[in-house]
Amino acid sequence: MKRAIYVVITVFLLLMVTSAGTGAYNYKSHRAIAAEAFHALAVYWPDEYRDYLSLKGYGTEVRSLRLRPASFYQLDNVQMTVDETPEVDNYNDVELVKVKSRLDNPHIDEDFVVNDTVSYSYGSSNFTSFNHFIDIKKGVGEFDDYDGYSFERGSARSGGYQKASDAATSFLEKVFAGLTGYDVDKGINWWFRDSYVHVLGHEWYRDCSPATQRYSYPDEKGKYASVEAELAARFPRLEDGARTGQGLPNSVFMPLDNMARYWYENFLKTKDPVAMGPVLHALADACVPHHSSGYSGNWHAEYEKDVEDRIAGWISKEGNLKKVKEIADSWFWLDPDPPRSLRGNDWSRKPAVNWDVDMLVTWLALNSFKAYWEVYGEFKNGYILNEESATELTQLATAMSVLVIRKTIAEIYIK
Repeated sequence: MKRAIYVVITVFLLLMVTSAGTGAYNYKSHRAIAAEAFHALAVYWPDEYRDYLSLKGYGTEVRSLRLRPASFYQLDNVQMTVDETPEVDNYNDVELVKVKSRLDNPHIDEDFVVNDTVSYSYGSSNFTSFNHFIDIKKGVGEFDDYDGYSFERGSARSGGYQKASDAATSFLEKVFAGLTGYDVDKGINWWFRDSYVHVLGHEWYRDCSPATQRYSYPDEKGKYASVEAELAARFPRLEDGARTGQGLPNSVFMPLDNMARYWYENFLKTKDPVAMGPVLHALADACVPHHSSGYSGNWHAEYEKDVEDRIAGWISKEGNLKKVKEIADSWFWLDPDPPRSLRGNDWSRKPAVNWDVDMLVTWLALNSFKAYWEVYGEFKNGYILNEESATELTQLATAMSVLVIRKTIAEIYIK
């Protein structure tokens, strides 16, 4: 009976969170920030806008990540990038394997066993979105300067203040939620306790989770000799049943800045405007306080919905475009000592066009975590949107998008 109750409530929690929570800014918000960045470029730097439009390139990796309608390929470079930016949450590049009874090859049907099953999504959310966090709250990372999302090995294990009972929408759901006492992140990880991320270094792997390979940079820490060794440590495979120290709850996903770094370098190499979509997606996600603190819960979905409902008004407000231009322009300078890492109070440093893109993402995350800590008090007292803070973070995301687009144009045309 107790297990049945847990199943009901965790299914509810999972559907609630995967419908909006792990994806950071929703579709309209991602699109609006990218479109406004190009709008600023067209108004204030028209030559660079035309340079972007004139780029010609094609990247097989990014083009293979999702199906696109034929009309997509009739768009110009700017429209392609803007359309691709919100779709990054729909990439099928992280495979989760559910172990049914004992470990077996999930890619073939075997006789006399309950076959393990594979999936890339649950509900309306793809597992790739677990790679869209950067856990500033945790501090120094185990695998990177800052790690990505993790339950047992990250911030999500504690400090989850949004209970299932708060998120429940009916009397029956509230009853079930109250019986478990789970917060959102615990509910998600309880549901996936008998699953593991299929990565390089695991048996039967066949390029199942290419995102994890792409976003792995073991040389940065020097702890692991290869991508394969690092991924095996990041994603402990489940042998059978729900075992301590194994499976998804014990995984450490790739941090958001690694995603931006990979696709930025891919864009410079291929000149494919589609590859700029994941870069701009990362910049916007870094400005969501929940993503820089490592939580799927704590009213993450509510924050996104409020931003989604208000962002058009913020962007169209008189003076917003000029403010974005001023911020982006102030960052277009050469830092004589660009950072190799950022810590604590570095949120106050002035970004520069010669900073690496992963440092620019991390700087944004430091600022959004500052809001999580100082403005929202970690949501210990429940949820309320601070519109001034959310507007400021949206401006930072837009201005940084402008800077990064200008940075790519400079690197491509100067070199």
